[in-house]
Amino acid sequence: MAVTVEGLKAHLNIEDDYDDTLLALLLTEAKSWISGHIDAPFPETKTPAALDGAARQLAAHWYLNRRGDEENGAIPGSVRALCAPFIVWSF
Repeated sequence: MAVTVEGLKAHLNIEDDYDDTLLALLLTEAKSWISGHIDAPFPETKTPAALDGAARQLAAHWYLNRRGDEENGAIPGSVRALCAPFIVWSF
C-alpha cells in the first residue's frame, strides 16, 4: 500500500484538484523527512501501513500549517511514534 495524493486528499477531505501539485510536493518531502528520521530509504513498494500513515499525517500537518508558524511547525508526536519501530539504530 503506497500513500498517494488521492489518499492524502481523502485524509484532508479535499475534493478539488487546486492544490494537487502542493500536496505531491509535501508528500515527497514527508517521505524524505521520514527516511532521514529512520535512517533508511522510504519503501515505495510494500510500504508498511504505519509509514504510509506517518507520511500522510506529516504531509497533512504541513499543508494545514503552511503559514510557517513555529509553534505549529513541530513534527507531530504521532508521526514520530508511527516511525519509531522502523528506526535503524547504529552504534
